[in-house]
Amino acid sequence: MISHESNLLTADRESAVDRSGWIDQQAAKRVKKWIRREFAAAIRFVKIGAILITKAFLPYMRGQKGSTIVHIGGFADGRLAFPYYSVDAASRAGLFTFIEAVKRELELEGSKTRVAFFCPSFANTDAERPFHPLWRKMGVSILPVEKVAEDLLRTIEKNKTVRIMGGASTILFTKLNSISPKLADVIMMKKYGKMLQQFLYGTKENGLKKPENHKSGNLHKIAIILIFASFLLQLRLQRLHFCMSSLGSWLRKHWQFKKQKPLRCYVQGL
Repeated sequence: MISHESNLLTADRESAVDRSGWIDQQAAKRVKKWIRREFAAAIRFVKIGAILITKAFLPYMRGQKGSTIVHIGGFADGRLAFPYYSVDAASRAGLFTFIEAVKRELELEGSKTRVAFFCPSFANTDAERPFHPLWRKMGVSILPVEKVAEDLLRTIEKNKTVRIMGGASTILFTKLNSISPKLADVIMMKKYGKMLQQFLYGTKENGLKKPENHKSGNLHKIAIILIFASFLLQLRLQRLHFCMSSLGSWLRKHWQFKKQKPLRCYVQGL
């Protein structure tokens, strides 16, 4: 079953909120199990649906600061590609890229209307409830629906164009994944992928084992340390490049002076 809704929030500003995507477990399966009708529907509702909603609402926005079209996505910035979610992840990544392009387009044209991407945390809903044991095993918090709704409203009020719920560790890991997917695999994605595989296709205890909460916290800490270390390394390399450039300039000037000095002495001697 697929759901696609759009709500207009009427207040001192105009905001359209689009919620689209799959609402059952059929989004998670092996890529070879997808049939043409299913993946065409997923792309149509997530990507084409968002494009049509944006196109429909933009002319009716007043153009005042705070007018917002919010598309609710997933997979962090849409690019945190979990195994067995290939089609859904591809749709979300396309949605995020579409929003980036429209945002730049509106800024160039001087429009005050914004198009935003909102990724909620895992919530206590009927659609996600079958996956709650898996999320808990991964060490992920499950929030009440009201908390997610409050965060969405704050995102609109603060004029944010990208909001990823889940805390600093989720945001940092998302950035790490965009910089180095291989490093993200080593730190967390392979482990989570095995958990998904066991949950979806395992048979023992419904594919679940006893949660290992201590490992999740350590992995988050490692991810944060590695990201900060990469930033510090980049700054040091930039400083080293500047120092080497300055040293090279000084050596060139000094070498030219030494080459010219005997010539000037010879002329003066004449």
